[in-house]
Order: sequence, then structure tokens, then C-alpha cells
Amino acid sequence: MAYISQIRAMPVYVVTNQWKLGGAVAMLFSEELLYLARFLRTDLYILPSSIHELIVVPTYMERPEELAGMVKEVNRTQVRPEDRLSDNVYLFCRRHGLITIV
Repeated sequence: MAYISQIRAMPVYVVTNQWKLGGAVAMLFSEELLYLARFLRTDLYILPSSIHELIVVPTYMERPEELAGMVKEVNRTQVRPEDRLSDNVYLFCRRHGLITIV
């Protein structure tokens, strides 16, 4: 089960598990992502913040190129090497329930 919490009043969400350890596995829980995408009425970009959590934003918020730059910068400056998951940005398509690399 994934835990989704909103960051302030912006449509930016942190997805993890109740222990906040290894929570990026929530990317495999398409039902929770689909629920969020339907609630927001948009596809979602998934940013692998670390192996412990994901940042999820609606696709209307940012361009994927800008998000990829942010992911790489944060990985290099804020995330321990052993906690890095990926420098990629992923797209969750609510219509098909699929995740692809952007």
C-alpha cells in the first residue's frame, strides 16, 4: 500500500510507504497512481526522489526536460549514491495505466 501526501497547496505529491524506507516501490502500485491521476484529471510525471520516495506531479505543471534536470541535480547534490534510483523522469498514462520513461 502506498501513502500519498500533498506538498503544501501545490499539486505536488510524495509517494512512499508507511515506514518511508524503500517506498519508491510504490511506482509498481498502479492502482494508487491511477486513483491520483483520475482525481487530478491528468497524467502524471514521476520523479524518483530516492529509493525511499517518489515525487509525483501533474503533467501540466512542468516540462519533462526541466524535471529531468531537477532529478539529476538533486541526485548529485542531495541524495546519497546508495539511495539513488534513477535520473529518469517517468510518465504515468491514466488512460492505459502504464508507466514509460520520458
